Amino acid sequence: ALAVIRKYMGYHSDVTLTDTDDGFKFGDFNIATYDHPTMLINFAGPEGTFPTYSFESVIDDSTFFLGEFDDLDYFEELLAEGVFEDKIVLIGSTVAELHDNFPTPFLGYKGQPKEMPGVEIHANAINTILNGIYVEQPNYFFYLLMVLVLV
Repeated sequence: ALAVIRKYMGYHSDVTLTDTDDGFKFGDFNIATYDHPTMLINFAGPEGTFPTYSFESVIDDSTFFLGEFDDLDYFEELLAEGVFEDKIVLIGSTVAELHDNFPTPFLGYKGQPKEMPGVEIHANAINTILNGIYVEQPNYFFYLLMVLVLV
């Protein structure tokens, strides 16, 4: 996630992750941690919240010569030009057979027992850092107040 943010923000390689009292600093971002050095991801929604595109709809292979094999280009529906302009694009697999899907807080959301692809988890981590919407552990006074309310 940090490598993507470095590229997106135009940071040079001298911008590094530095330790702070309440997390990390990376360029302009203060990254809150849960149990140092881990960060909780604030998921934007269930699996499918970020748009995904089939690789075949992104790559125009109409000029690729297959030799003796049949040309399968007649099913192509390419995306409109500029669909990725000024966007962060992550490339990864979403198929369960590659074992890169993981449970998230949205597992079982609306009766859908779907795990989230690792690439979409990375998208959520990047979104959390870029927007500064961290999940933070409540302080102990909150827990004390909850105990008093429940008693």
